[in-house]
Amino acid sequence: MTTDFATFSNLAFEVRKLVGSEIQNSESRLDVSTILDRVIVSEPLFGKISDGERHPSPALLAVLWGLCRASVFRVVTTAGEPTEIDHLLTTTKHTTLTLRTVVPGKRPKEVFVNHDLIEPTASENSGYIVLNERLTQLEQGARSLADDTRVHAETSFKTSEVSTLVEKQR
Repeated sequence: MTTDFATFSNLAFEVRKLVGSEIQNSESRLDVSTILDRVIVSEPLFGKISDGERHPSPALLAVLWGLCRASVFRVVTTAGEPTEIDHLLTTTKHTTLTLRTVVPGKRPKEVFVNHDLIEPTASENSGYIVLNERLTQLEQGARSLADDTRVHAETSFKTSEVSTLVEKQR
């Protein structure tokens, strides 16, 4: 990719290939900072020099953001939680983020939109975030219900047992 003129589709294809290769070839989950460092080593044109160090260029970040928006890659935290794709644009967050490839086939975004989790204009990652929030709410509701049931079981008496107790007290 050392030509002077390239279309966006050429850039997107090259970024997709380089980033996808780094994700697939890694033994463990790499953070975005490491992935981008390796991409810049493979293709120096994707980097810029600032303060004597090579950093990802704004163009590289914009193309990667677009690929995530198009559901080619998913942005998650290093703990595996879904997060906003806009975090890719903040380089200080790169060490806390990682990328996952998206399996070809029916897009989860369609499911999110069809079930009114997100608007059609929202990103697929937004759908994962909303789904994660709803699952957390469901877990909290289930925990609360279990606590309420436990309290009810500990404080309730069967009517016949109460009747027997009262009768014996007379």
